[in-house]
Amino acid sequence: MASRACAWHARLAHALRAEDAILSFNYDCLIDRALAREAPRRWRAADGYGFPIERGTDQWESPPGPGAAYKNPILLLKPHGSLNWEISDDRDEVELVEPYGPQTAHSVVPPTWEKSDVGQWPWKPVWRAARQVLAQARMLVVVGYSVPLTDQLSQSLLRADVAKLSYLVVVNPDRGARDRVVSLFASALGPQSTIHHLQDMRLFAMHLPASKSEQKQSELEARLDAAEARLDELSLESSTELDEVRDTLDRLTEAAEDFEDRFASTDSDARVLLDRLADLDARLDSVAASLDPR
Repeated sequence: MASRACAWHARLAHALRAEDAILSFNYDCLIDRALAREAPRRWRAADGYGFPIERGTDQWESPPGPGAAYKNPILLLKPHGSLNWEISDDRDEVELVEPYGPQTAHSVVPPTWEKSDVGQWPWKPVWRAARQVLAQARMLVVVGYSVPLTDQLSQSLLRADVAKLSYLVVVNPDRGARDRVVSLFASALGPQSTIHHLQDMRLFAMHLPASKSEQKQSELEARLDAAEARLDELSLESSTELDEVRDTLDRLTEAAEDFEDRFASTDSDARVLLDRLADLDARLDSVAASLDPR
């Protein structure tokens, strides 16, 4: 997969648990990638979109790891379609593909007055699943939704199917849009309901635990700092091997400077760098032993 990613989407995906659901009116695949990376057993591309997908799922799933599969995994429902869906000409199959290509152009439903496509497969089961999860929702986080005038069907879905909310979190830099969201859910809000307004996704993500990506990045940075400190101690002495270790550490530090962008797409960069740091630690042990006069 390409290395498009967002640290805040990663935190959200990492924080979600089985039986949670995301309802996204966006076509992009940021949250899809984040789920594949941060929730490999809690979300599955094959059945995580609200309808079965048999082809192309491998590139959108990480190895699940040990443990039994969750009975009710996370759902990612995209009622307007997705730019990684390639719908067959006879509309009986969806293949997951690299997004943003011409083959996905007919896999999205624009937010206009005309919504005849949503009554067809694969959108129909997605809308049906969206109604079911909204009816059960007691906490709702609405990120970036501006309640567009032309998208009356989506508004009807949200207004009619959300029955009773205990918590509503609205994330949007536009205060007017936040107010429209609160108004949209007015009938589901009671005197005991809690409403939180947040300016942007960054502020929302700061309330969530660090993602796996950030945890490994922090580990890498700590290991680099520790190796740097050890090398500084040994640098009072001079040896050819010590100079070589310094060169290696400099290269590893340089490679880690863009670590966040590269790790956003795969765990392999982190593993490679951490393995190389382990080798560097062993070399530092060897140098320290050779320099010890005892």
